[in-house]
Amino acid sequence: LYTGALILFLDARTRGESPRTRDVWAMALALWPRFALLTAMSTLLILAGLSLYFLPGLWLMVVLAFAEYLLVLRGMSALEAMKESLRLTRGHFWRILVCLLCVMTPLWLLKGASVAAYPEPAPLLGLVMDSAHSFLQLFTSVVLFRLFMLIGGDADAR
Repeated sequence: LYTGALILFLDARTRGESPRTRDVWAMALALWPRFALLTAMSTLLILAGLSLYFLPGLWLMVVLAFAEYLLVLRGMSALEAMKESLRLTRGHFWRILVCLLCVMTPLWLLKGASVAAYPEPAPLLGLVMDSAHSFLQLFTSVVLFRLFMLIGGDADAR
């Protein structure tokens, strides 16, 4: 839900609009079933790819990077969004991969450090740590949104 709301908010702010929080959450809630299906399919594919010696999972992570934005902003179904993401990312693999790694590597290191420091945290501390990690991962969505606007705009111009 919060990723869908973030995408809707970023899109509105990009167009110079100031949407009400309640409206953004309502739109995100309406998209939730399709978004959940897309997330489940993408996650399963990426995990299956990661189990095949890591590189296929990394490739899938990059080529499916724009699927969420296509689903939310262009109203595509989950499968259509995945296919279109594959098409849009063609020729931009390294740019997307570098951006993803530049954002995700510090987050993975922070997560690893917090798990090493608190291997079995108290339930409340564990909830706070997981919430903080999830919140910080939203920055990945912001970076990918910007790439989507740049690359998607190039594709629309052609």
